[in-house]
Amino acid sequence: MEISIATKAIEFISKTTDFYPNPVRTVLYIKNSDSNASYAIYDLQGRKVMNGLMNNGPIDVSNLDTGLYTIVIIDDKDIRASKFIKE
Repeated sequence: MEISIATKAIEFISKTTDFYPNPVRTVLYIKNSDSNASYAIYDLQGRKVMNGLMNNGPIDVSNLDTGLYTIVIIDDKDIRASKFIKE
């Protein structure tokens, strides 16, 4: 399965990203992520709405509107994409 994000297509790979809670209200916690990994969050229209570095910390998504989002995590080994719901 592929999704189009901006001008790149990212393939969903079998390695999953563990994150919680889902749905989320304020803070999204990512497990098993490289501390040097970067992330980007996209809305349903493919617009980047947030990005940053993981730094082994949670991601504050409280400023996002309610809806469905895709988070893309990029580290030295691979690119992973997962969907989450913002309440």
